[in-house]
Parts: sequence; C-alpha cells; structure tokens
Amino acid sequence: MWAIFYIRKKYTSYYGEHIKNLYVNPKISKFERRKKIMFKKPIEIEIERTKKGYPAFWESGGGYTNTGEATIIANKDGQPKKALYVRGRGELACGHHALVILEVGDYIIKASHHRGDFEIQIYEILELKTEETIAVIEQINCFSWGEWDAELPAYLEDAVQAIMEKATCYHCREPHYIS
Repeated sequence: MWAIFYIRKKYTSYYGEHIKNLYVNPKISKFERRKKIMFKKPIEIEIERTKKGYPAFWESGGGYTNTGEATIIANKDGQPKKALYVRGRGELACGHHALVILEVGDYIIKASHHRGDFEIQIYEILELKTEETIAVIEQINCFSWGEWDAELPAYLEDAVQAIMEKATCYHCREPHYIS
C-alpha cells in the first residue's frame, strides 16, 4: 500500500491532478495507464546543423560491461539512412559515430539496458524548425518491462534489432545502422 501511495503522489505532483485517478480507477487497463503517463505531448530536442544548414543528428552509443545505451536514426520506412559523416578518429568508444541528415517523418530510436533488460523509445520527427537547431518529436512506442506499449510495426523490426546490438556492443566504435 505504501508503494502505491508513493507512486501516486509522485506522478500527481509531477504530471498534475488528473493522473491521481489512474491508480484509483480499476476500470482503466494497465495499457491505458501506461499510455497516459508515458506518451506525452510533442517535445523539442536539440539537433545539429551542418555547414550547409541541413538538420542532422548523431548515431551514438555503445555498451559497457553490464549496461549500455544507443541512438540510431531510421527513415520513414524504417530503413537505414545515408550518413553524411562517419567519425574515424578521436575518442570513439560509446561516442558519436555517424552524422545523419534528418527529415520530417524519420524515426529517432533510443535504447538503454542494464544486464540485458532493455528500455527502448521510438520517436517520430514531426517538425524541424528552420531558424533554430530544434526538432519537434513525439514518442510513438515504448518497450519496457519486457513488452511493447503498442504493436511494433514490421518495418521497424530491423531498426530495433540494430539498436539492441549497438547498445550491447562493448565500447562500440562504429555506426550500426547506416547505408
């Protein structure tokens, strides 16, 4: 009982009063509770700009002994994108590996794991602000606690497999999902 009260209080104070009722109402399914808490309004993230002004984002990450995290970019069909620049010098281990140009509709996939227990977030790019280095993204799916919030589209399965490999690749020094 104490744990439920603590969680309810935590979400209530952060997300607002309407979340409080999610833990009280037994008619709301587990999926609906997670959907209302996990899927938020579109958010803005900072991106890179190339010298010619194109919006871009880094494929990055890698694994350590028991943990790891990674970020990859897929096009609107879930296929790998062509890298504008692939780093070959400097500190490469678990760092930035490939600079990829972004377009509206592309997917940014982020993953982290602890001893193989993965958390994967899939974001879709809604808007690229031309004057600023900002992209507006929205989370469309999430994998945590061993299950997806919604059915994973078949065209993103290769991208998800690639990000899991990248997040577990020990001291990763190369891009995993570029064409």
